[in-house]
Amino acid sequence: MPARCDDLHQPPADAQAAALRALAPPELGARSLLWVPVVARSGDRLGVLLFGDPAPGRFDARAERLVAALAAQGAIGIDNARLVAATQRTNRELEAEVARRTVERDRIWQVSRDLLGVASFEGVWLAVNPAWTRVLGWCEADIVGQPTSRFVHPDDLAATRAEIEKLVDGGESHGFENRFRHRDGAYRHLSWSAVAAGGELYAVARDVTEEKAQEAALAETEAALRQAQKMETLGQLTGGVAHDFNNLLQIVLGNLDMLRRHLPAEAGPRLARAVESATTGAQRAATLTQRLLAFARRQPLAPKAIDANQLILGMADLLRRTLGETITLDLALARELWTIEADPNQLETAMLNLAVNARDAMAGGGRLGVRSENRTIDAAEAADLPGVRPGCHVVLAIEDSGTGMDATVLARIFEPFFTTKDVGHGTGLGLSMVYGFVKQSGGAVLVDSEPGRGTVVRLFFPRHQGAAAVPAARADPPAMPRGAGETILVCEDDAEVRATSALALAELGYRVLEAEDGAAACRLLADPAERIDLLFTDVVLPGGMTGADVAAEAQRHRPAIRTLFTTGYARDAIVHHGRLDAGVALLAKPFGFAELAQRIHALLAGA
Repeated sequence: MPARCDDLHQPPADAQAAALRALAPPELGARSLLWVPVVARSGDRLGVLLFGDPAPGRFDARAERLVAALAAQGAIGIDNARLVAATQRTNRELEAEVARRTVERDRIWQVSRDLLGVASFEGVWLAVNPAWTRVLGWCEADIVGQPTSRFVHPDDLAATRAEIEKLVDGGESHGFENRFRHRDGAYRHLSWSAVAAGGELYAVARDVTEEKAQEAALAETEAALRQAQKMETLGQLTGGVAHDFNNLLQIVLGNLDMLRRHLPAEAGPRLARAVESATTGAQRAATLTQRLLAFARRQPLAPKAIDANQLILGMADLLRRTLGETITLDLALARELWTIEADPNQLETAMLNLAVNARDAMAGGGRLGVRSENRTIDAAEAADLPGVRPGCHVVLAIEDSGTGMDATVLARIFEPFFTTKDVGHGTGLGLSMVYGFVKQSGGAVLVDSEPGRGTVVRLFFPRHQGAAAVPAARADPPAMPRGAGETILVCEDDAEVRATSALALAELGYRVLEAEDGAAACRLLADPAERIDLLFTDVVLPGGMTGADVAAEAQRHRPAIRTLFTTGYARDAIVHHGRLDAGVALLAKPFGFAELAQRIHALLAGA
């Protein structure tokens, strides 16, 4: 409120006048005073207006009103000035903050490893950051102004368009994946997050190509592990079944063989046919067991350094007879083919199985091509050939012009007992055996096929550094060589198998000693009074001793003794990493009379 003093020379009329007299500076030289406070709109006192006059009583109520109005205007001016100053200060701070944020945004835009971009609702790119060049090879000018569809993989276009439509309708995109074309023509996997704002799409993409590759590799590893576990389980089951089953087959085939040899002429053709039919059935059962072992990679291999070309040429006539007259066999064998290390008998069986499968796929006739080639495969190429390792390989390809297979069948062709043939026309183990044999030999099998365009099966074998073994020239032994009284110790825990073997050997002219386990065999071997020329022992024996243990004991007592192992399932005693130990002679059960005669004769002759 205004205050005034009419005459400073007179005593103050009231307390207000006394206070005002105290405020009047002497140098003012005033007798009349008028004091008006300057108050802001907020109520804060900004200052005062003080007027003085040398004459007394110069200020009245009208002067008070005028000065109060003047003070009010001054307060408004000061308030406005302060507001302008505050606004200018705020603007300067905002400008500094905007500049700082702009620098930060530009820095993030420039250094971000993720792809940042702005696009129109039509999917046309309006701005992109430098990461696009680092990740995809395209420069900014290549992308800005171009539609997304130019870069997206054709198979991902529909999903990408649907995702953009979702954003335009107000939705958000998180973790959407598609493939973007790199400048070199390859595609990279991108994971997108995007949102629509102000009529534009703001997107962030991360390159997840390596993660996808790792996921694929992990999935492949897990699948391989599951397959390996399945194979191991199947191998254990097959091994146990094969050992017992082959012992039973040995008894059946051994006695059928003996019955056939001693069948009296008066028995007639009907009985002879019955014996032959039973023998054929038992042999088919033995083949089935062998194929199971081959698929499970439990068969004992006797690999040799071989020339695959010579092996194929040697079985060309057999292949032609197997294929029949309506199928043409074409051989295209590479010159100077590298040597491979494989079991020649198993390789012949594998080639024959593939030829039979091809023949069945060409019911109306056709062409079967067998091709060999040397091939060096680098790491990049091996990545596209499942199961094939980088390095030098010999490739044997079997090509037919048959009906071919679709993707569903192709995915299952190596499964045991899977077959597309009618019931009674195949066990589904032929290709399984081929697969198991080649994998056990360190190689790989790849199959390409399409319905109506035939099938190509390629066998990859690692190159063997060394020349192929040349068999020593020798006269063929007689079909049924006989002994000259040599003594053979038969060590077999199955009484029926032991009796069958002993009878066959006695019929061949050998003296036979029998032992039901390793301990009994060792006692006979340690007896100097007994003459023993050859040990014929099962690999799997009861009582804690294996056939290999018995053979070692035989060598200790009789260094010159020969050993022939037999088994229905070769375990680790004489087979390691799927291969027979060096120098080991093995006769797999079930064996025939002629095969037994030839192997015993060859060993005693030092062959």
